[in-house]
Parts: sequence; C-alpha cells; structure tokens
Amino acid sequence: MALGLRRRLLLLLIGTTVPFFLLLLGESRARRDEAVAAVEAQAVELARMAADEQERLLDQVRRLSLGFAQHSALLPTDQCVDDARILKASQPWVSNIHVVKPDGSVICSSADQPWSNYSDREYVRQAFETGRAATSDYVFGRPSNRVILGTAQPVYRTGGPAGLGKPDALVLAGLSMDWIEKTGARFSHDGSLFLLVDRTGTVLARIPERRDLVGHNFKDNPFIQAVLNGPTDRGEFVTLDGVDRLVGIAPLPSSGAHVVVGADRAAVLAPILADQRRTLAFGGVAALCALLLGWVGVEATVLRGVLALRHAVSRLAAGDRGVRAAIAPGTAEFAELARSFNDMAAALDRHEREIAQREAQFRDLTEVSSDWFWETDPEGRFTQMSQGVSSLGIPAGHFLGRTRRDFALDPDNPDLLAYEERLAARQPFRNLTYSLYGEDGVLRHVVISGKPFFDEAGVFRGFRGSGRDRTQQVAAEERLRLLQSVAVHATDGIMITEADALDEPGPRIIFVNEAFTTVTGFSWDEAVGRSPRFLQGPLTDRAALERIRQALAAGEPVRQRLLNYTRDRRPFWVDLAIFPARVGTRVTHYVALLRDVSDQVAATLHLNAQVTELEAARATLQAQRTLLDNVLNASLDGVFAYETVRDENFDVSDFRFELVNVTAEKMASRSAHDLVGRGLKELFPDVAAGGLFDRYVEVVDTGRAATFEYHRDEDGRWFRITAVPWGRGLVVTLSDITREKKREGDLAALADDLAGAKQAAEAANRAKSDFLANMSHEIRTPMNGIMGMTQILLGTALATEQRAYAEAIHDSAQALLNIINNILDISKLEAGKVELEMVDFVLDEVVEGVVALLTPQAREKGLDLDVSVAPEVAGAYRGDPTRLRQVLLNLMGNAVKFTAEGRVSLAVTAAPAESGGDHTDGRRRLRFTVVDTGVGMDANQQARLFEKFTQADTSINRRYGGTGLGLVISRELVRLMGGGITLDSAPGAGSTFAFTIPLKPSSVQVARRAAAVAALSGLRALVVGASGLVKALERLDLMVTSVADAEAAVAEVAADEAWAFDIVIIAEPPSGAAVGADGTTLAARLRTLPRAAAAKMVVATGRPQVAEADMAVDGVLTQPVRAPALRALLLRLFGGGEVVETEVDGPLARDQGARGLGRRLLLVDDNMVNRSVARIMLERDGYSVDMAEDGQAAVAACRTTAYDLVLMDVQMPVMDGVTATQVLRRDLGLRHLPILAMTANAMVGMREEYLAAGMDDYVSKPFDQQQFLDTVARWVARGADHAAGSPSDLEAAQSDPVAEDDASLGRLDPTVLAGLQAIVPPADFQVLVENFVEHGLARVRRIQALAEASDLTPLRAEAHDLISTAGNVGLVGLQALGRQMHDACADGDMGAVRALAVRIGRVGPGAWTALGERFIGEAVETAGD
Repeated sequence: MALGLRRRLLLLLIGTTVPFFLLLLGESRARRDEAVAAVEAQAVELARMAADEQERLLDQVRRLSLGFAQHSALLPTDQCVDDARILKASQPWVSNIHVVKPDGSVICSSADQPWSNYSDREYVRQAFETGRAATSDYVFGRPSNRVILGTAQPVYRTGGPAGLGKPDALVLAGLSMDWIEKTGARFSHDGSLFLLVDRTGTVLARIPERRDLVGHNFKDNPFIQAVLNGPTDRGEFVTLDGVDRLVGIAPLPSSGAHVVVGADRAAVLAPILADQRRTLAFGGVAALCALLLGWVGVEATVLRGVLALRHAVSRLAAGDRGVRAAIAPGTAEFAELARSFNDMAAALDRHEREIAQREAQFRDLTEVSSDWFWETDPEGRFTQMSQGVSSLGIPAGHFLGRTRRDFALDPDNPDLLAYEERLAARQPFRNLTYSLYGEDGVLRHVVISGKPFFDEAGVFRGFRGSGRDRTQQVAAEERLRLLQSVAVHATDGIMITEADALDEPGPRIIFVNEAFTTVTGFSWDEAVGRSPRFLQGPLTDRAALERIRQALAAGEPVRQRLLNYTRDRRPFWVDLAIFPARVGTRVTHYVALLRDVSDQVAATLHLNAQVTELEAARATLQAQRTLLDNVLNASLDGVFAYETVRDENFDVSDFRFELVNVTAEKMASRSAHDLVGRGLKELFPDVAAGGLFDRYVEVVDTGRAATFEYHRDEDGRWFRITAVPWGRGLVVTLSDITREKKREGDLAALADDLAGAKQAAEAANRAKSDFLANMSHEIRTPMNGIMGMTQILLGTALATEQRAYAEAIHDSAQALLNIINNILDISKLEAGKVELEMVDFVLDEVVEGVVALLTPQAREKGLDLDVSVAPEVAGAYRGDPTRLRQVLLNLMGNAVKFTAEGRVSLAVTAAPAESGGDHTDGRRRLRFTVVDTGVGMDANQQARLFEKFTQADTSINRRYGGTGLGLVISRELVRLMGGGITLDSAPGAGSTFAFTIPLKPSSVQVARRAAAVAALSGLRALVVGASGLVKALERLDLMVTSVADAEAAVAEVAADEAWAFDIVIIAEPPSGAAVGADGTTLAARLRTLPRAAAAKMVVATGRPQVAEADMAVDGVLTQPVRAPALRALLLRLFGGGEVVETEVDGPLARDQGARGLGRRLLLVDDNMVNRSVARIMLERDGYSVDMAEDGQAAVAACRTTAYDLVLMDVQMPVMDGVTATQVLRRDLGLRHLPILAMTANAMVGMREEYLAAGMDDYVSKPFDQQQFLDTVARWVARGADHAAGSPSDLEAAQSDPVAEDDASLGRLDPTVLAGLQAIVPPADFQVLVENFVEHGLARVRRIQALAEASDLTPLRAEAHDLISTAGNVGLVGLQALGRQMHDACADGDMGAVRALAVRIGRVGPGAWTALGERFIGEAVETAGD
C-alpha cells in the first residue's frame, strides 16, 4: 500500500533522528573498547616490567656467581662458607649459595648443614658437561623448599680457561621468589591479579595469594594454555578463579616461565557503562523533542504548498495548456517551485508547436531525398513509401500492398531470406541487399535497413526503415575487383599509399601486391600501415629521394632508379615509377610501380669496373714501362737484353741487342742506337775468343741463370756478370768490380795481420782467465781456513775481548771475500758467460731476506728500514733469485752505507703500462725502487757512478770504502734479466735507484706456501722484543700479540684470559732484566704461567751455533730472522714432523745440532786446514766424518763403505775430484750417492762442468757455515729418500746410463715427488704435475729441433735445464741423458749430440707421460675422496 506524503515525511523525520541516537551508542561502545585496550596494554607493560626485573636480578646473580667462582670458591671451606653467608645476607633476593663437586655433593654453602646433593638437577649436569654457565627453570629449593631460579657457574681450580675442559666445581646460586612478591605488590590493586606460571603449567606464585592454586598444575586449563602457547600477549580471559579479567602476558626468557598481570573486567567497565547509560538517556529525550518540532514545521511550510501545486498539475495533465500555478507569498521554496511549474507548462506548449513543424519538414525531406523511407504492416506488405523510390524506375504507389519478394530478382537471395527471418522475429536489421528490375528494364541493386515499431499499448504494428539505390556503387566495386586482380597478378611490384604529408612520417601504405613481396621480402601485413621509408637504408641516394618528394609535392608523376633494402637488409636496385591518383583535382593516393633491376645494374657496374680496370692496367703498364726505363738508366750496372739468333741447325749463332741502358752504353763505348738490332759477335768479335759467348749459350741452353766474373784484357777491368734467360734470349747485367778486386787484395793482407793480433789477444785472455782461476783458488783456499776456523772459534766460549778480536777477523775476511767475488763477477759478465738460473721462488721472501740481512746495520746507524710489496705483485715467480738478491743487496747496502740519518725504503710494484707493462708470453714486469735520505749526488757524480772501480768522488772510498764494482755488477745483472737501472738524485736530497725486470709467475711455490699456511692457521703467538716478526707471522695466518720487553711479556701471559698461547718467540736479549738476562731464563719463567705452560718456546739469537738442547727451548732462530727459516721451524713444531724447505732462498729447517746423527760422510780434500774446518763444522752438526786426501783414496773408501754423502774437492793431486766423481758414477754405479763439489774456483763455466761430470751440487770456499751445513743436510735428506725407495747404488748396473735400454732410461723414481705430494693439496698438486709434464714434453721437442739445426748454444742450455727438471721429478734415466748431452755440447761433438737427441726423443715422451699417469691419477682420486 502506497504511503501518503504525511507518513513519508514523518518517516523522514524519524530517519534523521535515529542515526544521531545510533552515533551516541557507537561512541559509547568505542570509549568502552578503548578503555579495555588501554587496560590490556597496561597489563602487558606491567608483565614485561616484571620479566625485565627477573632478568636484571638474574644477571646480578650470574655476576655474583662468577665473582664467587673466581675467588671465594677457591678458598678453604670455612672461608668459602663465611663469604657465601655474607653474600647471601647482603643480597636478600638470593636464596642460597652452594659450591658443589662433579658428583653433586656440596663442599661450601650459605645454608646450614646438612647439605643436600644436587647431582639430579639438570642444569647442574649441563654445566659440568659443557664447562659453561647454565640456568634452571623455576624449581623448589632444597634448603628453603621455596620456588627459586637456579644458576650454575663453572669453577676452574687449575687456572684453565673457561670452556676448555671439565670444571672442577660449580657455584650454585638461586634467585628467590621474594622479587615476585615485591613486584606483584607494586602492581596489585583492587581486583587485580599477578600470576607466575612455569613452562609446564604449574602456578608458582599468585597475588592475591590462593594456596589452593599455588603449586598445582593447570596445563589443561584453557586460560593456562593461552598463556603458554597463545598467539597474543594480551586478551580477555576467565582466569583460574572464574573471574573474567583483562590480562597481559610476558615470557621470562631465562626460565621459560610466564608472568600474567590482570584486571577485573567488571570493575574496569563499571564507570564506563554508567556513563553510557546517561548518554543514551539524554540522546533519547533530545531526539523525541526534535521529532515533534519537525512535524509541526513540515505541516505549516510544506504540505500546504504541495496540495496547491498538485491541483495545477492535474489540470495540465487533462490538456489545459494554459493553466498556471498560484505563487503564495512567504514561502520562497514553493514560490520557486510554482515558477518552475509555470515555465514547464509554457515549454510544453512550445514543444508541441515545434513537433508539428518538424513533421512537416520530414515529409518534405522524404519527398526530395535520393534515399526513400518505407513502412510495412506486420505481414511485410508496404503501407507507405516515399517518392525517393522512384529513382529505381518504379512509382511509389506500385509498392503499396505488395511485399519485397514480389519485386526481388532472386527470391532465394540470402539477404532476402534474412530479411524475412528478421520480420518474423521482429528484430531490427541493417544493410540487407537484393536486386530488382525497374519498369525501364534496368537491373537495380538496393540496400535496406529497418526496425519494428509498436503502438502505445505495445502491440506490434509492422516495420519502418529506409532504402538506397547502390547500383553505381556495385559497378564501381566490380571495376575495383578487376583492377585488384590485375594488380595482384602483375609482374612488377605495386604499392599504393594515401596522399598524406610527404614529410615525416610520410604517406601510409594501403596496398601492396605479391610481386612487391617477392621483390622486397615484406608481406602484406608487414608493409600495410607503414611509410615506404622502411625500404630505405644507409646507401639510399638522398638526392634522388628529394627529387621524388618535390615531384609528388607538385602533383607530377616521377621516375627514378633507387637503391632500396629487402627485409633481410640486402640492398637491391629498383626502377621506380610513381604517379598521383586524383578524384577531380584532389590527389587522393600515390601509386608506385617497382621493378627489380639489380642484375642489370650489377652487369653495368661490372662492365664499368672492367673498363676501369683495363684503363688502370694500361696506365700501370705505361707507368711501369716508364719506371723500368728510369730504373735501368739510373742503375750503376750495365743491362743488356739479347734475342737469340739460331742457324739452320737451331744452334745459337749470335745474340742480337734488344735493349741497352745508359750504363751499358758507357761500358760498350757505343750508343743504344748503334747497338740495338745488331749482333754481339758482329760488333765484338773478341767476345767469342774470350769464352763469354759460350757462357751465354750455356745459360740459354740450360735455362738456368748464372753469375760469374769476367776480366776484360784490353783495359784490365773486372766485371761481375749475371745472365738470366728469358723467352727469346737472355738478360745480362754487368757490375764493375774493379775497385772491389783491389780492396780484396788489401783486405787479405789486413786479415793476415788481424789473425796474428787475434791469436795474441786470445792468448792474453786465456792467460787472464788462468790467472783469475788460479787467484780464486789460491786466495779462497787460505780464506777458507781463516773464515772457517773463525766461525768455529766464535761458536766456542770466548771472553768478551777475544770474541771482539775473532769477529774483527771474520768481518775483515768477509770484506776481502766480497772484493774477490765482485772481481770474479765482473770477469764473468765481461766474458758473457753468466747464465741465469730458472727456479721457482717467492718474491716477498727474497725481499724480506735482503732486509733481514741489512737490518742490524741499519739499526746500528739508527735508520728506519721500510719494505713494501704491492699485493698485486706478491707471490711466486720463476727466475734467478740469487742474482735478484745480489742486485737488491748492492742497492740497499749502498743506501744504508751512504745514509747517516733518516730512512731507507724498498718498494716492489707492477711496472706502469708506459714502461712496457706485462709481456705477451705471460711474464710480468716488476719495478723495484730503493729510496734513501742520504748524501745524494750531482750530475757529474752520477755520470761516473756506473764505471768500474769508480765511485762518485775519491773521498767516498776513504770515508765508506768499497771497490766501485757493486753498481756495475748490478747494472749488468739487471740487463741480463731483461731490464735496466735508473737513478734520480740531487746533493743533500737522497737518491732513488729503480730497475724493472720481467718475471714469469709460478704456481709451485704458491701450492707449497698454501700447505704451510693451512697447517699453521689460527695458532696464537706471543712475540717478545721482535716486532719485525709480526707481519711475517700474520702472513702465515697466526694470531699475534707483540710486547716490547720481558716485563710486558710476563704481564701479558699472567693476564686473566680464557685462551692460551701456542708459541712464544723471544728475541735475545730481552729488555726486561728483572726476569732474566737471556731468552732461556725468560722462557723458563713464562712456562710457570698457565697461559704459556703448553706453548712452544723459541729464541731468536745472534749467537752462532746455539743448539736448542743447550737453551732448553723448542726452537732456535738466528737473527736476523728470515721468513723461510721461520716458516720451516713453525712447520717442524706444528706440522707433525720435520719439514725441509726447498726454496732456493730459504735455509734448511732442522733440529739444531742433531740433524747429522746417524749419517756418515766422506770428506775429500788435499788441504789439511780445509779438511779440519769442514770436519769440525760437520761433526758439530752430528755427522760422522771419514777423510781422504785425494780422489783415488776417495774411490777406494767408497768401494768398502756406504756413505750418505761425499764432499769432493776439485783440484787435488793423484786424481782430481771430477775424475773421481766420474769413476764413482761409472765404475761403481753410485748414481744416487750425493756428491758435492768443494771448490775455490768460482770462474765462469766451472759450476756447469761439475754438474756435467755427475756432481749434484757444489759449495764454494771459503765456507759460509750456515749455508754449508744447510746444503749438506738437504742432499743427505735427498739421498736417504733415494735409498729408501730404490736398490742400493752398489747393486745397480755398472754400465754407462746411456748404454741402458730405453725402458730402463724411462724409469720413474716416485719417491722424489712423494714428499711434495704429502703436503700439497690434491688439486694444486695435480696442476703442478700437469705443468711438469707439459713443459717436459715441450723441452724434448725443442731439443730435437735444435739438434737438427746444429745450434749448440741454446741446446746446451736446454740440456742443462733437462738435468734439473728431470731430476726434480725422479726421471733419473732422462737426467743421465741430459748430462751426456750437456757434455757433448761443451765438447762440440755434433755427432754425439744428434745421437743423444734421437735417444731423448724416444725416451722422453714416454717418461713424461708415465709421470703424469702415475701422479695425476692419484691426485684426482685423492681429490675425489
């Protein structure tokens, strides 16, 4: 039922007051929710404060326990008990303090006896097992029977660090529940709750207290489950006492318990609900008053005007278009409404009049329109038809009462059938077509559209719509299809574009035919819609494009040949014809015809190119002819071209002149005009008599060119003639060599003079070499006695004055030896006989070794000695470390010598790119720079600096000493290494010496150092008084603590830390005299302290030959300490056994004074002093020494005794050392017995001669004791490896190694590489062996090639390298072949060299391959494990 206006207004008033009331209700509920949230947040905050309070108190308990464990727990029981009770009394929140043993029994407690056993406590067992502090859950304390939180702190009575081993006892302390009661009392108020629940659901405490709840487990209670496992820390819950509370929850991290703080929900909400009731009452009264006032106002102001307006509307609906509403005064809204009604009535009146006018206009338009309008009844019969249909040749009246089927040409037309279906379905339709004949007999094509119409009652009344004659359009479409068929099948490409702007982006393509696709490769879909510019490319003629644009802009057709691009960007040529298509005078489209003429253009271009080439060839031929004429005429040689003249027997009868140059005219004393065309015998009959004619005939008959000399008797001139055959004769050049002949005579006489001078010079040079060799031997022999005995003397107990005298003797002898060595080095360099070694070495160890040697001298002068190796160049290289060290010692030594104060620095960096950079063969260019703050030099001094026996000025020699050879030697060595030295200096500003050399990186030493670092990584070291060792230790990945003196060392070790030192290195003498004057005393003192009790003690001393056993320490280092020696000692102490360092610049890591024990040596020397020196040194190192005076006695000794090593002097009576070595190797078959040459001859080639003779190494006299003993120890160790892995040398074949079969020569001694394999990671060892095999095979190929070329100098170097590389990997047979080839090269025996090269070519590949199969397979298998 429809509601009246009054009811609707009443409902409106009610609707406006209800939201206000609901808003008040929502606001009240929001205030209640905010209060609840605030209470819950406060509860959570209080719970968290309680949790924080527990953690704070628990942390204090832990700290008290730690302090008690470190002090009181270690006291006697009565003192411990007193301290425990005092501590408990001072800390009321501590329940009790106990000290328990591992069995759980109490040995000290703040509680009264008897004491309980705590072995059943989980946290106690945990602390004993882990050695770490532990905390319990809340438990009931044994003495107090109250809930406590227990802590356990380990006690170490032996001083061991925490966490290392089992504790001796535990300090147990409990946090009592008093803190909970005090905290709960702070938080409690009326209706509040404070609850403590452990992780199992047991109530540990409750405030207010409820004894029926405390101590009971409520794990199944929903509230307790929410506390322990709930996803939130706050909420509304029914607690254990049945009260609905707002609670906050916080976990206690250390114990797993939870604190709950709650407030009574009813008490919290009571004042809020009272306020809500007051607010709702006030709102209800206000809403009722507003409703009454609103109703009165609506009745007076709204309903009265509405009724008047309704009366006027009723009259207007009845058709009274003149009715108007009265405008009542005083009501502005209804007055405005009345005016609007009146305006509407007037508008309706106007609208009706306009409709009548439009209907008249529509009738007129239908009568004159070319389209017609129609209307049918529901059966489809025409009821109305406009006059426009007469264009079909049928009057409009003929359609009335008839259907379309009556007129249609084809009753089965699909569109006609669709029309009838739409009629039946009463659906609108558009653009249905059919055909019919007009009364004039012309076929017409019609298109119609229509829609159904209905009357006011919705009854279907028929269709109405429009029609149009499309006869002309159909004809045009048929013509267009015809044109499209022609365009599609045309052989030329056709492209049609719209007539858009010719500028960017250009007209748009609307049509392309198949020929266009064939020519361009672009399909219809790829071309239509784009601008033709996509066919253009970088070589398209822009001028041609501009001509096309200008023609089309003028509306004119255009033809142009253009270079376009296909879809795959292949250029092609097209003939393009474009013409505009017009409708009237307006251009609507552009039509383009494209014909591919690429083949035609290519043919044209090819023809043009051939013409151009022909013209160029003709010009070149002419230029060459002109050039040939100019060259011939400019030549100093005479040139004759002859044509051969033959008789009837086809024999050469003469030579006819064809061409003669200017010089030839002068030689013949005739012009070319007189010569050309005439015969040689005709003009010069004496030629036949002189034999020249016959030589020409021989050249023509044999077809081979000939060069010979000819003497012309008539004027005494000499000619060199070259005759070359050509097609019809020969070409002859004549050079006048009369002057050369005269010079040859002069030179022959001069050669005789030079030969005599050369023999004299060679004799003088041999005399010089013999003198130097003898001088070296004769001086070094007594020097060996002086220096050897001095070193031995310094190793004995001497008075201070005696030691000073002995050191002075040693230093003076060393200075004299340096002078001798410098002179010999200059001799070697001048002779060009210095050969660089190619061994693997570590760059930073060489640099550190140089600095270590110079550190004492620099420290004595108060100089700072700095060294830096750039990270990008640090690492291992292959080269000659000995010569590199010699250069660095010369430059750094000079810098220290000539610097009175300041600093000396050495920097190693990568050479900059402008100085050459790295080599393409893998070598890197390193730059070494030595800078000092010394006296400096001016330009004149610098110019004389690199001259032999010359210094900057004569006063320098008097002040500083020296021979002036060091820099000369350094310069020549750097040149030999492929670099050069530069100098930058100024008086008083110091000097900078720099040199750059190329070095090839090596992976061998990297692998060795990586293994060493891995074995030492993480060790803790204490360094006393030797801060220079810190960087070297850190580079080995040790954790280093450095102190300055002994007192600091004792303080550091006595400090209370949880970790201990693994090694202590003490530099003698320590500066703290309070704890001892030497390293031994300090080491003994440090061993008494817990943190160094198990540490290895090492002393770095300057005293020579100090044994570890004598000092009661684990290791001894000689100062200055070098990195290889340091690393070797550390590996011996921590690497599981003795480690021998094999770097060329490193000393032997050894057990001082004991490494020769059990080893027997044979010492062969004819000089009694030398024998004594060597014997004493060796016996002090533990060796047993037999002696022989010559080589014959040595051979006899070796026949009866098995020695570990032979030290063989070279120059001896009866039988020299070289002969004796060859007898031992060849006759006794002692191939693996180490034989070291002892020689005072340091001349060029001596070392190679010793090695080629079968010696393994040599030591130079005078002996350097350390180097001498290290070399002996290294070869003794290698000899022991051979003895353990192969049959005795005395049992081996007695024949020459080269006489063995190929299988024997290719044998492998696997023990040689086994030691390296044991310390190198498998992957690195595999790479190492692969490099050995690769380089070994390449060396075999080079040896064969050099032998075929008979190039002995590089072949001797290759043989020398083969000796070392084959021996280093255990290919002993191949090593023997290398020695034989080295000797053959030295003797110049080319036949033996070739035979040995063939043998090496047979043995070498199989030997190197066997090495790879033996070790690479193992490396791969080990890596796989």
